[in-house]
Amino acid sequence: MATWQLQGPRLRALDGHVANFVDDCAPVTAARYVHVGGAILTDHGPIGLGQARHLVAFYEREASLTVAPHPSAWAQTCTTRAETLGAIACAAVAWRRAAGWTDPDQADVAGVPGLD
Repeated sequence: MATWQLQGPRLRALDGHVANFVDDCAPVTAARYVHVGGAILTDHGPIGLGQARHLVAFYEREASLTVAPHPSAWAQTCTTRAETLGAIACAAVAWRRAAGWTDPDQADVAGVPGLD
């Protein structure tokens, strides 16, 4: 395993390999959501179904503020995030129902304290 040394926006490994974060990393524009076992995970941690619904509504409102017919990159990102998170939330609900939850929102209350 390499040992890294920070040099400005670059990390330099002792073996000479350089990771240039400015050139090597793409901007984060994709939606970062997944559901695992009925839990909704984001790039910053788990969220409950209620929080997912609020985020979907927020992203839909943000996307709708763009002037048609030329949506901005932000509007397109918001649309993608709303669609992706909405689909993930639906899949999490289906999983929770299959696991026996009659009220899928209750899994957040019973499963992980602090969600919703």
